Amino acid sequence: MTFLRKQLSEMCHGSQATAPPLLAFERWLCRCQMRAAEEAPPSPESRVEPLLPADGAWRDPVFSTELQRVSIAAAAAGQVVARMAALAAASAAKVRSVEEGAPASVGEVQVVRHKHTMDVLLEPASLLCPPKKQQQKKQQQKQQQQKQAAGAATLPVALRPVLRDKPKIFKLNPAHDAKLRSLFRRNYHGGHDGGDGGGGGGASNTGGAVFDEPVFDEALYRRFLYCVLARYHALLGHGFQAALGGRAFEVLLRRLEVRFECFASPLNCRYSSFCSVFPDVDWVFGSVGSFFDDASFRPRTGSFEANPPFVAELMQAMARRIDELLGASDEPLSFTVIVPGWTEVPAWETLSGSAHRRAVWCIAKDDHGFCSGAQHQDRDRYRTSPFDTAIFVLQNAAGAARWPATADVEAEVRLAMADAVPTEQAKERRARLGKGAGDEDGGGGVYRGAKRKRTGDGVRARKDKEDGVVVPKTPKVYAKPKKKDGKKKK
Repeated sequence: MTFLRKQLSEMCHGSQATAPPLLAFERWLCRCQMRAAEEAPPSPESRVEPLLPADGAWRDPVFSTELQRVSIAAAAAGQVVARMAALAAASAAKVRSVEEGAPASVGEVQVVRHKHTMDVLLEPASLLCPPKKQQQKKQQQKQQQQKQAAGAATLPVALRPVLRDKPKIFKLNPAHDAKLRSLFRRNYHGGHDGGDGGGGGGASNTGGAVFDEPVFDEALYRRFLYCVLARYHALLGHGFQAALGGRAFEVLLRRLEVRFECFASPLNCRYSSFCSVFPDVDWVFGSVGSFFDDASFRPRTGSFEANPPFVAELMQAMARRIDELLGASDEPLSFTVIVPGWTEVPAWETLSGSAHRRAVWCIAKDDHGFCSGAQHQDRDRYRTSPFDTAIFVLQNAAGAARWPATADVEAEVRLAMADAVPTEQAKERRARLGKGAGDEDGGGGVYRGAKRKRTGDGVRARKDKEDGVVVPKTPKVYAKPKKKDGKKKK
């Protein structure tokens, strides 16, 4: 994924554009996934990495249009789209070939705990990350240069298995680790976190028998944890993973009995069951599957929250499916939909013109915020909203009678969403570290991606302090002043 992003950036610069459109790469991935989902599901033999578009023949017209908005000519934009599709298909084929020859044992996931964060890493024992000596790496690079000089047709280096001497490290804060452990225990082991597991009443038909709680599988939990962190790190686009704040969810639960998210992930979910885009790795943490999959999600009753990634085509597909679900049920059914205030996209017209629309609340961008999609690793939890937000309440007749979307509910929701506005100190840190992509973040609309130094005496001293290592201070030595003309210098 890093290689594909880099290739897109280089091709845009080569076409006299300053940079690719913000989040254009992530929107392209989303449209590719939607198109693949519309086709017949692939067989296990043809399964590849879900993030990589495998159809090298499809040319996304919307992607080409977005590139033209940054002053790229139509012909050049078409060439960029074709090149990206070919590179993605080649990457998917390479991943498939590596997966077929992968060993049964892929190493052990290690967790290194610090004072405020945790490092999750995979020891380099798998096929993708085997330990290599520096001499072997130099020899491989020399052979590759010789092949390229001879005109041999070879894949780019970035498309071959990654050879690392050091494992990839993912950051996680302890609070999210505790949350993920609870989800894993509930959904994989079938344990209880103090409730009745959603069964209601807490009654038991075991005849009074007492069963031992299953032993927590730490090694398996770490493997799934690493897979989830790696998958969503490769996806990037943390703005796509933003969620409502805790107080907003509390209001929706109390007033509309919302207990399920239609678009979430293990890293940002509010409840123990949700829909997500990657059920292959998310299922042990509570994912029931994709929102668009009839086999996984087709409710007839209940109250749901839908906060999709802000991709026009995805929002339109969501709006149509919600209308279809509401029309097919005569039991109480409700959807609270959170979308940007983009009045020009088809989804806005579909939601506004729906026969099931009971209320729409528009909130100015300065009056609310969201939980960051990177909250599992960042110090600051909240982020500003780059757009005005619209909240649509869609209900069938029975749902409107049971959960009325009144003016009082609107007032509480507005107040709760204002609670997620980041502080001025958090905004300053975001701008200073280059994490923002908007003008208010100092990025000028382009993600700067500032990096902090990972080595040096200061970092070593901080890590020693976290680990409780006492390092004796070296006493300072002051030089005596030089003499001049036999006298001491004053």
